[in-house]
Amino acid sequence: MRSTWNLSNPSSPTGSWTEREVLLAFNGPQLVVLESDGKLYLSVASDADETATRWLRSPITPAEFNALVSGTTTVRDCILKPEILVVDTDADGHSLKEFRVAPGDLSEDDLPASDSVLPDDVVAMHEAPAR
Repeated sequence: MRSTWNLSNPSSPTGSWTEREVLLAFNGPQLVVLESDGKLYLSVASDADETATRWLRSPITPAEFNALVSGTTTVRDCILKPEILVVDTDADGHSLKEFRVAPGDLSEDDLPASDSVLPDDVVAMHEAPAR
């Protein structure tokens, strides 16, 4: 993992996560919609090494999801919430540890780019069919 991470007080993984949709994949999932306890979460792969992938995970409303998949909001805007869950997972996707952080605890390298909208082909897959 990058040395710029400023994380402390890891906790044991909590809750169970169900994958609802992989929005982007490159050598594995990179941007995923998850569900836990009836709520949707956006999860973006932010870092990785040979033992784990580090994800930024934030709750997302249906309106935010629709704005994301229509290309009218950015991944970064959806991830930046007052509290962000940073989750390390193993190669099978099992949570190893979690950190609850504020946006100010993350560096620019940790966050999605400020202009990170979904690619046109992903947006096109979510467009309503013409009538």
